Amino acid sequence: MSKVLQVASSPHVASGASVHTIMVNVVLALLPVTAFAVFAFGLAALLVIITAVLSCVVTEHLLNRMADAPTPVNDWSVTITGLLYGLTLPPGLPLWMVAVGGVFGVAVGKF
Repeated sequence: MSKVLQVASSPHVASGASVHTIMVNVVLALLPVTAFAVFAFGLAALLVIITAVLSCVVTEHLLNRMADAPTPVNDWSVTITGLLYGLTLPPGLPLWMVAVGGVFGVAVGKF
């Protein structure tokens, strides 16, 4: 019996879960961190996080509509991008800077 090394692209182990399910689970896993950030830093942190998520989601949706591509907003991946982006920002940052960063990050980095 000879051993054969198979080289293939990922994923190497398939769980059967859809992208939507995995992304929703990641968002749910980030909710306790988000709740603690709002508890620790107050309303300013909540506004930064909401602005970051909305700017990322709206940018992704609009860019895909302009490109006549189906919008992938329903798979929640851009929501994770916005959440992680918002959680890394200082709570006192002006909201227009948060929005510009979200638009630029999604438009240049993701799209």
